[in-house]
Formats: sequence, structure tokens, C-alpha cells
Amino acid sequence: MRPLAWYELSEDDRRISVAHTFLWLSCAGGLLGLLIAVVASVFGHAGLWAALAAHPARSFTTISFLALYVTAAYLTGRRRAAGGLLGLALFGYSIVAHLLSGRIFTWSTAWALLGVILIFRAADALKLPIISD
Repeated sequence: MRPLAWYELSEDDRRISVAHTFLWLSCAGGLLGLLIAVVASVFGHAGLWAALAAHPARSFTTISFLALYVTAAYLTGRRRAAGGLLGLALFGYSIVAHLLSGRIFTWSTAWALLGVILIFRAADALKLPIISD
């Protein structure tokens, strides 16, 4: 079976594909940073372990959020409502955190707002329970 071109997909498939890709792009920087940390660790960079030891809670929180974004992207690609809800929660948290810190007019706030919009566009295809027909 040959893969379908973009214009051959249904509207629901396109919306899910866009939300799925957007979620993967949201965790691309974190994944790249994690890859660089692993490579630095393999080559014996001593400053990496010192930084992790100095701020273990922040490191664990950052890796946990990265794992949540990866999970949301994976589940959204599998057309699971849990992925859409998790993505909405993560982007919503980002917006609220920027609002509370007084940095509402930033690129990351705009990115999170766009993520919320794209997931809401795919809500029917994901069968999100918060959207009723």
C-alpha cells in the first residue's frame, strides 16, 4: 500500500497530523538538549554532572515535562483523546505560567496558544470529551 499524499487525506486526518507534528516540534528542543547531554556525558564532560547535582529538582522536572510532551505527541498520533487532553493541559500550563510570571507577550506563549488552537481544531477527530456535538 502506498502512503497517501497530503491532499488525499481527509480533513480529520489533516487536523490530527498538524496537531501531532506541532506536539513533536514542541519537544524537539528538549530532545536535542537531552541528546547533547548524553553525548557530553559519554565524552566525560564534568560540568554536566555538576549542573545536575546543583539543581536536581529542576532537572527532574524538565525531563518529566519532556516525557509528557512526547507522550502527548505519541497518543495524538494514535488518535487517542488522552493525547489531546494532555497536550491541552501542557499548553494551558505554559500559558498560565507565563501569565503569572508577567511574561504573557513572548514567543513561547504564542507557541502554546497556537498549540491549544490546533488541538481544538482536531478535537472532533480525537473525540475529546470536552467538546460536545
